[in-house]
Amino acid sequence: MNVRTRLAVSAVVIVGIGLAAVPAGAMSPSQTLYVKDVRYLDSNASVLSNKMVLELGNGICKDLKRGWSVKKLARINKGPSKVDFVEAANLLCTKYKAKVTSYYAKAPAHPAAPTTAPSPRLTQQQQSAVETAKQYLSTQAFSQQGLIDQLDSSAGSGYTVNDATVAVDSLSVNWNNEAVQAAKEYLQTQPFSCTDLIQQLDSSAGDQYTVAQATYGATQAGDCAGGVPATGSTGSTGSTGSTGSTGNTP
Repeated sequence: MNVRTRLAVSAVVIVGIGLAAVPAGAMSPSQTLYVKDVRYLDSNASVLSNKMVLELGNGICKDLKRGWSVKKLARINKGPSKVDFVEAANLLCTKYKAKVTSYYAKAPAHPAAPTTAPSPRLTQQQQSAVETAKQYLSTQAFSQQGLIDQLDSSAGSGYTVNDATVAVDSLSVNWNNEAVQAAKEYLQTQPFSCTDLIQQLDSSAGDQYTVAQATYGATQAGDCAGGVPATGSTGSTGSTGSTGSTGNTP
């Protein structure tokens, strides 16, 4: 099989989405309040450093700016909770407050109880795509979008976009863990700064992880010991010296 080649991209920091520019190691009042609120409201945040809590919030804002839906981000990141999203929208990127509030106003307070109805049966092509996807995942790390692209690429497996998407959605994959593995694979080949590695992981020309997943991957791989820079946001690049738009659409 032709496994896609990772493309190295140049690191270009683009203007963020209204996050206050603060000196290294410091936080703005809104960022400080975000960290405080999340720690108070979300017991899972107790195991994270203040920098990691803030990075999660910044990543949520950046992914919302890129057009990802709250529903999809909450599902594929396997990390951000309702508290993370609501507090980020209230304090870090207020332009998305209505979008986040609207989603959680419609979402059920508790997950629906499992039903006994059988899962939709996959077609033969979709089942074949599932097996192919598992083979790809056994050889290297993939993001959700990256794996779909590999399956439907004419240079890859040549499945239809629908069959590739259904196949990948049917898998139980922790995409955060995939991002960690991808980050480690990059670091084994050449050195990266924290910002460079996050941009490579979330670039449309690279791995296509969400910003939150890319930040988690780079941090857990040990490349962000000093924390992710808070004065800008990561962005995808298409070629040296120019910023590009991401290819991910929810």
